[in-house]
Amino acid sequence: MAGIGNLSPEPNGSIFVQMNEPRKQTEPSPSQTLDEAISGTPSLYANGFSIGVTNADVVLVLARANRPVQTVHMSYTLAKTLHLKLSDVIEEFEGATGRVMLTTDDVDEMIKKKRDQK
Repeated sequence: MAGIGNLSPEPNGSIFVQMNEPRKQTEPSPSQTLDEAISGTPSLYANGFSIGVTNADVVLVLARANRPVQTVHMSYTLAKTLHLKLSDVIEEFEGATGRVMLTTDDVDEMIKKKRDQK
């Protein structure tokens, strides 16, 4: 089935969501670990992002220290699916830890309030 994600906890506690594209001829094994799945692929860390849109695509610009480091173009369908899968992962993490994750907007607002009190 197209767009089916496999949500599986890793032995180290991380969660790996595997998305299978319908046009791929080979599918990764469901028992494949996150480390195995990403072995040999480039790695990138980002601590910020911006989003742009066109009439056909969503453009995600990943940033580190407020500097763009990678641009990802995706269809609206993939962007929506990514949104839903990320939401599922965050909900599972919050449920497992009993803590609600702050967004960057939450942190910005807290810092602003603290500065305004001075």
